[in-house]
Amino acid sequence: MAPLVERNARDYPVRAVTTHAAFLWLLALGLLATLFWLLERNQDTAAMDRIGARERAVVGLGADIAAAELRLPVADLPYLADLPALRAWLADASPEALDRLGRSFLTLARHRDTYAKIRLFSAQGAELVRTNGQAGGAELVPRDRLQNKASRYFVQAGLAQPPGAIHVSRFDLNVDDGVIERPFRPMLRFGTPVLSPNGESRGLVTINYLGQRLLDRLAALALDASGSGLWLLDPEGYWLLGEQPDELWGFMFSESSGARFQDRYPAAWAQIGHAGGKDAGQTMVAGDLFTWHRARPSGPVENWTLTGPGAAGWLLVSRVPAATLAAAFADERRLLLAGFAALAAGTLVAALAVAHYRVRRRQAEARVRAGEVQLRGFLESAPDAVVIVDGDGKIRLVNSRTEEWLGYGREELLDQPIELLIPERLRDQHRLHRAGYQAAPTARAMGIGQELVARRRDGSELPVEISLSSTATGDGNLVTAIIRDVSERRRLERARETALARYRELVDNLPVGIYRSSISEPRRFLEVNPALAALFEAESVEQLLAVHPARLYRDESVRAEVVEQLKQTGIVSARELVMVTLRGREFDAALSGVIKTGLDGQYVDGAVADISARKHSEREVARLHDAVRARAAALEVANRELEAFSYSVSHDLRAPLRAVDGFSRILIQDYGPRLDDRGREHLGRVRAAAQHMAALIDDLLKLARVSRAELTLEPVDLSALATEVVAELRRSEPERRVRCLIQPGIQVGGDVRLLRVVLDNLLSNAWKFTGPRADAAVEFGADTGADGVVYRVRDNGVGFDMAYADKLFGAFQRLHDAREFSGTGIGLATAQRVIHKHGGRIWADAKVGAGATFYFTLGTAEGI
Repeated sequence: MAPLVERNARDYPVRAVTTHAAFLWLLALGLLATLFWLLERNQDTAAMDRIGARERAVVGLGADIAAAELRLPVADLPYLADLPALRAWLADASPEALDRLGRSFLTLARHRDTYAKIRLFSAQGAELVRTNGQAGGAELVPRDRLQNKASRYFVQAGLAQPPGAIHVSRFDLNVDDGVIERPFRPMLRFGTPVLSPNGESRGLVTINYLGQRLLDRLAALALDASGSGLWLLDPEGYWLLGEQPDELWGFMFSESSGARFQDRYPAAWAQIGHAGGKDAGQTMVAGDLFTWHRARPSGPVENWTLTGPGAAGWLLVSRVPAATLAAAFADERRLLLAGFAALAAGTLVAALAVAHYRVRRRQAEARVRAGEVQLRGFLESAPDAVVIVDGDGKIRLVNSRTEEWLGYGREELLDQPIELLIPERLRDQHRLHRAGYQAAPTARAMGIGQELVARRRDGSELPVEISLSSTATGDGNLVTAIIRDVSERRRLERARETALARYRELVDNLPVGIYRSSISEPRRFLEVNPALAALFEAESVEQLLAVHPARLYRDESVRAEVVEQLKQTGIVSARELVMVTLRGREFDAALSGVIKTGLDGQYVDGAVADISARKHSEREVARLHDAVRARAAALEVANRELEAFSYSVSHDLRAPLRAVDGFSRILIQDYGPRLDDRGREHLGRVRAAAQHMAALIDDLLKLARVSRAELTLEPVDLSALATEVVAELRRSEPERRVRCLIQPGIQVGGDVRLLRVVLDNLLSNAWKFTGPRADAAVEFGADTGADGVVYRVRDNGVGFDMAYADKLFGAFQRLHDAREFSGTGIGLATAQRVIHKHGGRIWADAKVGAGATFYFTLGTAEGI
């Protein structure tokens, strides 16, 4: 056996087997090396594509967020500049108009929690209205706290803008009284000038947008970035959001003015600057992966432009360092090397290496899925609905806000065509628009100038505003639609349209003619209401619109004066002139007009009123005034004649009466004993008649003087006057015992001299007619009733029969026998004249044997 074994060992071709084995091993090793080299390149490329796509998605989504955030102030500013309250303030600049404008600003501010301030500046930069946003809502700042901001650059730049321009300031920190506010308040300011109707600058409307929410949203999005995070740069390269807090807002601090992106990454800055005008891109610089996307404020409504440093936008940049990229590739390379070694060592090791490789592959996929979960979490927290659609128009991703607003479950939307969310009447048109967007995708608003709606699951429609952006991925372009519910805004817009329609209806139904005309030649009517057409006897509004306004003036010189006044002052108010209808009839008119400025230039708004009736009335009043003056002159002549008569009575009639009385007295004294009783009685009657005649003359003169007397109105104490009269009556008859009650504190306005005459007559009568009574009583007082204050003089004397009350106040009228009660019958007539001159009235109430009460009022004189 031993010899056999020895021979077999000598015969075994060890060298050949070894050589062949070595050849096969080298061949297998070469194939394995080629295979693993290809695998390494494929894995590096795939990993780079995933990281690049992720960074582009993050940066692109950040740009969409910035555009969506800044769209609101850009849209609100034209609305504020066209507020009716602002136009009203431009018209009269009254404090009341400014208060109404402040309340309009406050209404908007309460719906915009990102607005730090809404302000109206004067043309000199002083704040006229300001709302302050705060945690509890918005407040209107009192006028005594308003400030002058004329020195601030954004105020100066905003005032210098042309009509229709919105100035967007630099994104910087808020400065209060020259000091940067702490904690920092990032701020963007949007402003547009305010012009008067004649084109003169009247001020500036601004919105201070709080940028912190935008920065917070971008910072939250940065958590999904693979490298150093998400940075926000201004056009000059300064960090607004970055990895080192002490480098932020460098341009605001002189000590860190050099902290810019290009100072640290000059090569990357050069690549971004030479990107051929593209707003987005990705590049490798020194092993680092830089991804950028330019975020700009969305364009405003038609005929408005964005200007200023903020209109150029800002750069969103992410950087994945070379070390991070290398770390991402290192694990996979180690696995490949381990697999290569295992395959080279044997089949078992190779199998184990392949199994290990597959496990590691699953782990890498799990990391990708985790990143997708993070991205989905961000989308779920978004305040707007987000829908992502692939190139075939199929829905790939929706957030919870989409489910909430549109009523669909997520499983009902995924893999369905996007037209499911479009009303049926618009689906064909939407497919065409979608195909056009896929051919030339760009970040923009959808359906500019149109009212967009989305279809809910129940078929109802939701007013929306949609922003589109496209992201290139390995599976093709994905279109992201950010959908915002604008139901409340549409409601406000419709309310405004309804108000305008009501205003139009009001103008059309006004009885006054309303017009709008051009200011430049050839002048023509732009709008007229039916009342104006009827005023100028036009057969229709269209007929009047075709007429040159100059044809409606009777005098061309007057028309030229009106036009010149409009050009000089901008307003004509109630100018009275003669106008001519289309049928040639002349009429008196009051013309008003004011120059206003619109998008098409200047025009005149005004009104024309027919004042023919008023002018006729004025002429009639003037004629009546002439007649009154003529009658007044005649009355003056009569008064002078009456005065002459009074003088004659006073001097010419009294002399004979004094002679009669005097000679009768002498006869009685000197010749009385020679006369019998009958003769002496006759002389007594002559004297009594002469004295009575003198008293009548005195009373008549007193009545005439009262009738002609002019009132001298002043405060009068009636209680004091009554006390004086009663005192005189007591002195005239000291033997009488009369109980007199005078109410104290009766104050009136009137002529003290004439009111003394009234009380003299009324109290004297009361004193006289209580003579027969032992318990005589006289009372003076006042009561307040529905007709005002009523004054009374009451007595318990003989009274009178009310059947003869209509004769009380006539001259020479007496209700009692003159032999029993003396008097001329003139006293009550005189009292009535005085009361009438004071605007009051006098009446009486009495009963025979039970006394009498005389009442009187003093009309408007009481309030003097």
